[in-house]
Parts: sequence; C-alpha cells; structure tokens
Amino acid sequence: MYKFPVNDLNRIYAGFNDDFQNKTTPYDFFKVGEAASANGVRLELNDRVASGYWELFRPDSGILICVADGLYHRAYHETITPKQDVITVRFVLSGKMSVRLAGKRSIDIPQCSASVLHIKQSKDFDLTIDSNSHLCSVSFHLEPAILRDRFHLDGDRLPPLLRDLVFGPGGTRPPYNFPMSAHTINVVHDVLKMRFEGGRRSAYVQAKMVELLCRLFQEVEDEYLGNRPTLTGPKQSVRKKVHRAHQILIANYMKPPSIATLAREVGLNRSTLSAEFKKVFGISIFAFSQDYRLDKARELLSNRDLSVQEVAEIVGYDYAANFTAAFKRKYGLLPKDIRVSPEAAILQ
Repeated sequence: MYKFPVNDLNRIYAGFNDDFQNKTTPYDFFKVGEAASANGVRLELNDRVASGYWELFRPDSGILICVADGLYHRAYHETITPKQDVITVRFVLSGKMSVRLAGKRSIDIPQCSASVLHIKQSKDFDLTIDSNSHLCSVSFHLEPAILRDRFHLDGDRLPPLLRDLVFGPGGTRPPYNFPMSAHTINVVHDVLKMRFEGGRRSAYVQAKMVELLCRLFQEVEDEYLGNRPTLTGPKQSVRKKVHRAHQILIANYMKPPSIATLAREVGLNRSTLSAEFKKVFGISIFAFSQDYRLDKARELLSNRDLSVQEVAEIVGYDYAANFTAAFKRKYGLLPKDIRVSPEAAILQ
C-alpha cells in the first residue's frame, strides 16, 4: 500500500484550491507537464505507482472535473478532507476502487457504474484504488446547490436514498450506485478518447458533463417513476441482459469471458445473446471485445515507459506477435509506429 505525501489530493482533487488554478506546484504524485489554466491541466502519473494521467478542468469555483486513465502498479490510498460541501458524481468504466466514510465500512464503487457521494466540509473520507487496477473514470465534483439548481433536480422525482444524498445534509450516507446505460458508457468512453486540444478540449468536457448528468438523472427519474420507455414482456428482460453483458465485457476487457461463460452469467443461451448483442450494438461480441482491447492498447502506447510487449500483456495478449498483427489489421500501423507518428494513428 502506497500513500502519497503532501496531501496532494487534498490540495487538488477535493480542495478546489484557488492557487491550483493560478500556479503549478512540484507534486510528488504527479509530473506536471504544463501550468494550470482555465483550459485545465494534464497531470502525468509517475511510474513508481501508476502509469497514465489525470486531467483536471475547473469551469468555475464550484465545479471540478477529473478525467482519469491510469494503470496502478501498487495500491493507492489517500484520506481526503474536503474544504467545502461536495457532491461527487463518478462514472467508472473500469478499475477497482472503494471509499470509506468516517466510522463506516469500506464500500466498493462498481465498474461500469455511476455513483453519487455527498461529503460535508472537513469530514474525512478514504479513497482506495487497488493494485493491478486500470482505472478509467470521469468524475464531477460540484457544490450541492450547483447540481440541484443547474440540473433542475426535484426531490420528489428521485429514489429516497438518492434524494437524501442530493438534498440532505450528506456526510454519513454511503455512495448511491447504479449501472450505466449503454449510451452513457459510450459518452464516457468518448471523453476518455477525446482528441481536442486547448480551449476546445475544455469546452468538449464541459458539454459532456452536462450531457452525462442530464442523461443520468433523467434515467433515474424515469426508472423511479415508471416512465422509462420499455419493451414489453420477455423482450425487455433480454435487452437488459444484453446491456449487462456489454458492461461485463468492458469491466473485464483484459481477460474477457468466453461467449458461453458470458451467456451463463447474464442468463441467456449463447445463440440468443450473440444475435441480440449484434442487434443492439451493431457489432459481434468477439469484434467488440477485440476493438475495445485494441483501443485501450492505443491509449497505453502513448506512455513511452511501457514496451510494446508490456502493453500487449496489459490488454490480455499472451504473445506480442499476435497483438501486433491484430493492431495492424485494425489501425493499419504497427504499435511502434504510433510512437513515431501519433497523429497518423489518430487519422486512422
């Protein structure tokens, strides 16, 4: 278990510090590549603990956006003390992480889930990210009034536990978790893969924040009030199981289950799952798993500290030659060519 010194997360992640926006400090946890600005700052994770990045955007004093993609070689733990009341809405595609409120047991944040957590000013909570975990997440840390007012939330339209988190005093309630819909998963994936730079990058992330929060709370309200447009009878159950299979594939992209195992886990026979998955997502189960693994590999190749062999192993290939052949078929380039001309990979 590794604990970072100097309370870096207290200063950056949960503190909303004014001086973070105005100057760069040499953090031990991060290798800061540029001065922070209104357009955000990208913080490279040092390779002693994790490879990857956190990218932070601060549209105004009451909102902090964090986009995180990091492969943790060692377990990470931090005790965080918010400097103001904060509601965190976190969308986690992959990675094993948990939170623990003061005096409470540790609670896992599920993969392929959205979670809402309300923390009171000066109330400590612990954040833990497991070792050998590839954390891919998009998080929004907001003043409670901003979430309630800008997104026009109505307590009567929310499930009681979530209502208490959003409108109540916070500080003692555990996170409220719910699985992400297929569309929400795709939006989060778009944020993690965005190719914009500078002001466009910041504007894109802010637009996606609005889209994700609007969609999330609309889906929650529809589910709670029984207004969700649904298929009827057995078809509705099948569609839910297919979406669950999609979430399982994303959460386990490094070692995806076989179609037979996946079918058993979601409660469908193999042929029905394969046919319905292709109908819903427009791609076969095998092709989706292959594409998602290679997309992750392309992201990891941007870290020059990782060899092609290491990237292949991380995304689940036993042999680098097989990985190289699959990568070439998808992108028309060898993995090593990405590092020579990353722009070419983007154009592919």
